[in-house]
Amino acid sequence: SAALKGSDIRGLFNHDSNYVLGRVGKTMSVTADSRGMRYDIPELPESRADVREAIERGDVSGSSYSFTLREGGDRWDEEDGVLIRTILPDGIERIYDTGPVTYPAFRSTAVAQCCRDMVRESVPADVWHVMVAHRRRELDLLEQACR
Repeated sequence: SAALKGSDIRGLFNHDSNYVLGRVGKTMSVTADSRGMRYDIPELPESRADVREAIERGDVSGSSYSFTLREGGDRWDEEDGVLIRTILPDGIERIYDTGPVTYPAFRSTAVAQCCRDMVRESVPADVWHVMVAHRRRELDLLEQACR
């Protein structure tokens, strides 16, 4: 997407600019496909061994991202008294950061520490379609939006 290509994305722990893990084009990469967005930080800085350890132990298991929307980049619907926000394709104007977080806003996100290549994955399926609803409805909407 244009937002992905035009953003200077940082890898941050808990969205905290004091915990820089990487930067696109230098020490991390970010890609997107039909499932969502994925980030890869091949080598965490030595000063961030605590973050690596928390991920390895499973204490930190989610990911997040921060972004701004274009005018009209989202849609709000109400179903059974639950507000559902959908980020429309190309609705994201700029992505600021992504990375592991202690309390992810969306349960479907993940972060993984692979011993071999130290890949961090995040935000499967809901980076472009953010929904706030119970899990089953969220997955149904994501499947429809990705078709």
